[in-house]
Amino acid sequence: MDLDSPKLFDMTYTRAASLYLGDMSSQLYEFLTTPRPVAFLNAHGANWKDDPRYAGWHLGEVASGADNVLDVIDRAFERHPEMVRSQSEAVALAFGDYEGAITRAAGAIAASLQSSQRA
Repeated sequence: MDLDSPKLFDMTYTRAASLYLGDMSSQLYEFLTTPRPVAFLNAHGANWKDDPRYAGWHLGEVASGADNVLDVIDRAFERHPEMVRSQSEAVALAFGDYEGAITRAAGAIAASLQSSQRA
């Protein structure tokens, strides 16, 4: 268990995982920056299909309880090729164009500094 390293914050563990298994978390979209199988556990019996708070659950498979979670995990891997497009679209909607963001941010900072030096 890691309680204190930078790996808790730099997505080392998230990037290393081959499956997301959980309920509701904003980490889902961070995990899906590289589309991968996802499975959710509906442990509280939520009526999730038409609830926008559970939009992420449409990006993978949903187990209704502990009795079928292993089958749902297997299905998440089997059906993953069908989910790649919707996962990629969901990440784009959540984060926008994040590719090259560091370069764009550095350029914006440099331009701002140049502007303030001219003034």
